[in-house]
Amino acid sequence: GAARRSRCDRRLDRRGVSRQDELGRRQGLRASGTSFQSEIVALFKEVMNIRYGPEEANAVVENAPEEIRHIVKKDTEKYRKMYEIDCKKGREGEYLKQGLKDRNFMMVVKLENATGGLLLYSPVRIHEDMRKWLAELGPVEWIVLGSSAHTTNIKRVAEQYPQAKIVGSEGAERKLRAAGMSRSFDYYTSEPATSPRSIAAANSELVGQGAEIIPVDGDVVTNAILVLAHKQLLETDVAYGHHDKTQTSWVEKKDWLNDDVWFQRHYFYEQLHGCKCPNGCLPSYRFQFMDENDPLPVAMGINPRRDDRALMAASLRNLLAKDFEQVLGVHFRCIMPADEFRKSIDAAWGWLDETGNPLNSYNLPQ
Repeated sequence: GAARRSRCDRRLDRRGVSRQDELGRRQGLRASGTSFQSEIVALFKEVMNIRYGPEEANAVVENAPEEIRHIVKKDTEKYRKMYEIDCKKGREGEYLKQGLKDRNFMMVVKLENATGGLLLYSPVRIHEDMRKWLAELGPVEWIVLGSSAHTTNIKRVAEQYPQAKIVGSEGAERKLRAAGMSRSFDYYTSEPATSPRSIAAANSELVGQGAEIIPVDGDVVTNAILVLAHKQLLETDVAYGHHDKTQTSWVEKKDWLNDDVWFQRHYFYEQLHGCKCPNGCLPSYRFQFMDENDPLPVAMGINPRRDDRALMAASLRNLLAKDFEQVLGVHFRCIMPADEFRKSIDAAWGWLDETGNPLNSYNLPQ
């Protein structure tokens, strides 16, 4: 009923795009005992072998403006306590007991077709009450993975909607196969445009239905895929820091000092602000993953090429030239105006283009 919908924070606006709030404790965590941040912490500890002691915590505090260092110091205390948890115990639920939780968002697109079908972008776990709500809106016809790093709920959702076409990367499919998913994707980011299983083929099916699938070519880490629907851009793992370099893009400025965004705030001052990040808009590992000479991507089975940087720059330039009004992100606790997003992407990723030309040319004089 209405009360349950309110708790789940479901909003279907007049343009036909809905955001589904996933509270970590309620959704993906019920099955796995972990969360997106938990997996990041485990990854950094086990694979990247990063130390987090008093020296590292103090560096995070020093990165913050003096007037909020007392707040960031408390953030580092929470993070260090969480960091000291054994990874195995963390995956079994200890992170949650220590208060580590976050929200991810699924977007639901109402397609303009005869069936009134739906496209699910970056699905969260779909419990029975949400399944009923979706059924009221229309049949689920498409499932689009926004990132190869966001696969926790895909196997289950694919089983719930076996008729839906799935769009994603080969890397994401390999992960899901290893986790026991039996079916294959229908469309892949790596397929050439002439292939019947390419993104171009998927978009040919969606012509006239109000949605376009936009892969970020050259993104060898997350294989990010965005969707443009009803002039709303749906995003995953492309925008990190705000172009003014004072916070992440994920939180409204008025909420930046709130207690419930402590992890995002710590993440910003630890990864995006200060000596680790050359431009203040990307986490350090995003630079590393695009460097063919860095040992980190090799250790994780990623093999970037120099050409990938130019390819990604061209892809992002094409993305920013699209006509959209605002951006809804899987990690966003806000709705970002298109102009702010364009500036932030240019500030974060402009270095990919070695010619020095801006990625954002939308509405600039010709």
